[in-house]
Amino acid sequence: MPARDVHHFMAPVECLVGSFGDGLASGDDCVSVRFGESTFLELETCGSTNKEAMRLAISGEAGPIWVSAFRQEEGRGRSGRLWESLPGNLMASLFVRLPGPIPHVGQLSLVAGVAMADAIFSAAQDKDISLDAHDFWLKWPNDIMFGAAKCGGILVETSSSVRGGDILAVLGVGLNLDHGPNLEGRATTCLRDLGFELRARDMLGYVDRAMIFRLTQWDGGLGFGEIRTAWLARAGELGRAITVHDGSTVVKGMFAGVGDEGYLLVRQQKGDVIEVAWGDVMDI
Repeated sequence: MPARDVHHFMAPVECLVGSFGDGLASGDDCVSVRFGESTFLELETCGSTNKEAMRLAISGEAGPIWVSAFRQEEGRGRSGRLWESLPGNLMASLFVRLPGPIPHVGQLSLVAGVAMADAIFSAAQDKDISLDAHDFWLKWPNDIMFGAAKCGGILVETSSSVRGGDILAVLGVGLNLDHGPNLEGRATTCLRDLGFELRARDMLGYVDRAMIFRLTQWDGGLGFGEIRTAWLARAGELGRAITVHDGSTVVKGMFAGVGDEGYLLVRQQKGDVIEVAWGDVMDI
């Protein structure tokens, strides 16, 4: 496949080869673009990896930079919810600088979700672990699920650079490697319970390769069609009954996929399909 002129990211040197989940190119189909390597900053303790990554971005660092920590004191999930950071789990945030303006940054949660799926299945393949693709799925907009239990999550935050108008994007990921945290009203699991024995540092290597590949494929939104196809392949059954809570209203209907901007599509009883930009999804 001819090299694409992609200059948005500084990514791993090698072209990805091998199976990284449904839809990820390998071998002759690999995107043959050479970039510089990601930088990794590993901290013993921090407030939150997202906050540290954004601090580096605002200070003028070029990126991509991964910030990981053995312990977070102020780990956050979506909507400011507390994210319990347990020893042995992966807590990391990737900072990338995007040439602005980019109107499609809302798609990044789905980009990150697909990359996390790629990374998990790649690790499973290397460790000879049989992972049922029907049990493992992505829940809009940012949950990584195994069956009915959550095993990870994603928090994307963006800011505009005062110098040059770039978009500073931080893609935070949390993955339960050794422990499933206690979440009120939510079942959790960890990859160790599924047969994985991986250090966070090793898992981050898989995540880095997959994340940069998918960001390059996304290409500021130009390649979102491929991302959406890959995400839908991991999104569970279309047509299942769901409810969406956005804090003030409740939307009920059938899961109908995601739209061009990455918004959730819900088919209501009369057949109308509406887009939902934000909310918590629950299967009925």
